Amino acid sequence: MDKLKKIGLNIGRGFLLFFGVIYLALMLYGQFEEGVSLAELSILELIFWGLMIAISWRHYLLCKAVNMNIKSALYSPLRNIGWLLLAELLLMIGLALLFKNKWTLHNYSNENLYQFFDMAILLICICFAAPKQQVVKP
Repeated sequence: MDKLKKIGLNIGRGFLLFFGVIYLALMLYGQFEEGVSLAELSILELIFWGLMIAISWRHYLLCKAVNMNIKSALYSPLRNIGWLLLAELLLMIGLALLFKNKWTLHNYSNENLYQFFDMAILLICICFAAPKQQVVKP
């Protein structure tokens, strides 16, 4: 029974990791709507990628400071992003079932506002994934 529980947990972790990678890939794909050129990125997207690099660098430095292995360092932000995508999917399915014929995705939200909140929540997920270093006072 214990081995079955461990296999189930590993499958769940694998799905969260998969969802996290898919979420990042879809966000990157969505920002380059017409082609792969930096000229088509908006100011908001450029600021987001600058903050993403800065927060990822902070995450790397904190992981290095607590001697975290690379597997755990990569898994923790992707796990948080996977939970985010899973929550968004369940929310969208719930809203679609609740409103049935009256509700569509385009009526629900402004696309730019949704993208802004999506980017902000993604950055928060990466911030919260950083390891907490405990300071020992003498």
